[in-house]
Amino acid sequence: MAEMQFDLSGRKGLAALTAVVILVALRAATLGATDDPALHAAIRAHLLNDVGANVAATLENLDPADPAGVAQVLEAADAGAIALHEVRVSKPLLAVGSGTEAIVHCDYSLPGAPRQSAWWRFRDQAIGGWRYLGRSSAFSYYLNFL
Repeated sequence: MAEMQFDLSGRKGLAALTAVVILVALRAATLGATDDPALHAAIRAHLLNDVGANVAATLENLDPADPAGVAQVLEAADAGAIALHEVRVSKPLLAVGSGTEAIVHCDYSLPGAPRQSAWWRFRDQAIGGWRYLGRSSAFSYYLNFL
């Protein structure tokens, strides 16, 4: 079997290096923090599903005569009590227009819980705004090229 060798010196090397630098710069331009209120609202709505499971379990064991327990359940069910510490979005390199699928990395904390980190797939559409599509990973966040 013949051994293949690549010679990246001179102009070929410079062209390859330039292509890599451009690709890295484009990738860095599509990553970043966002303060989009519509995305934050969509994340809070998704996280309320997780909170709802905890509230349901708490309600089963709740003594209606205990005002502290009732207040605790009401606080846990409040979407405003969900703290979004950092929200970062990774869009594909060639993303233009609406209907773009993005990977969202979010650091958050639910009421009474420690800080957590998660990656999700969302779609940003002109009609309907941000929509949750499912879970994702850090790998997908950084390698979201297409």
